[in-house]
Amino acid sequence: MNRSQRRLPDVGGFLRETATAIRREGVAGLSVPARAVYHKLLQQGSRITSPGRSIYEKDWDVLVVLDACRYDLFAAAVSSPDTDFAFVDRGSLTSTRSVESATRRWMRRTFGPGVEGVEQTHYVVGSPWSSLQLDESWFASLDSVWQDAWDDDHGTLLPETVTDRALAASREVDFDAGERLLVHYMQPHCPFIDSPDIATPKAADGFTDAAERDVWTRLQAGEVSLDEVRDGYRANLDLALAEAERLLHGIDSERVIITSDHGNATGEYGLYGHPESMPFDCLREVPWFETTATDTGERPSSGRVRSDPTSEEPTDNDIEARLRALGYR
Repeated sequence: MNRSQRRLPDVGGFLRETATAIRREGVAGLSVPARAVYHKLLQQGSRITSPGRSIYEKDWDVLVVLDACRYDLFAAAVSSPDTDFAFVDRGSLTSTRSVESATRRWMRRTFGPGVEGVEQTHYVVGSPWSSLQLDESWFASLDSVWQDAWDDDHGTLLPETVTDRALAASREVDFDAGERLLVHYMQPHCPFIDSPDIATPKAADGFTDAAERDVWTRLQAGEVSLDEVRDGYRANLDLALAEAERLLHGIDSERVIITSDHGNATGEYGLYGHPESMPFDCLREVPWFETTATDTGERPSSGRVRSDPTSEEPTDNDIEARLRALGYR
């Protein structure tokens, strides 16, 4: 066979077949190799779009991160007539572009020993990615709350636990000396606390069971409806906002920001959840809500019922399991 007779890869045919499969069944309709190629193609868009802005490019004393909170979800929540929080009434909302579309790489691109502002930061973090991406020596203090307060009944870290630890940490922050407080809640990230029927709570050693798949996988497979997921997602955000309100009643600060590390895709471009390094607004546009905090002198505890937290130091297997619970494995 001479060179002119050799068969070249049918790139056009691959793209046409890929587009047809996505229209019919979403990305789940692709073969595993085709899905990987499709994701790689989408990720290339990050090379030609804005890289986003680090949280340290702006001024703040207290910054609250609501994990996996889309801008439009947050905007709808704070503008709702049913939302009655003091910090909302005295605040203003804009959007910002996150530096990443998933927590692991967001941490990697945000923190480090050479990043200005990190060493003055007291970080109260709920995400298990902290064990793999962060070094305690970088920060003024690092409290990985999930390590000893993971709630096995709900398969996540409850927001009231983060608030309690953040209020305790705030007593050690010298704002006048330029120190900062960064509080990272797990919500509205799934599992959805009040919707166990669509986002099953997971035990530490059972996250890989087929019956306990991530809510985004179930949405993609048509096992739950988009309306159900949106309702659960919004309810999880409302729980986090209530705890943010409680936190901001225990601190005095004129420079408070509420934001997110990334958003979630609900079918846009055939994507679900938050794959890494994607350029799309559903994953990179996040809220930037500027408000203030006023210490009322009260220390109300959450009225929600909680289970006993874990008391033992988590093993590597525990960390992997908890990341699976959050849809990262």
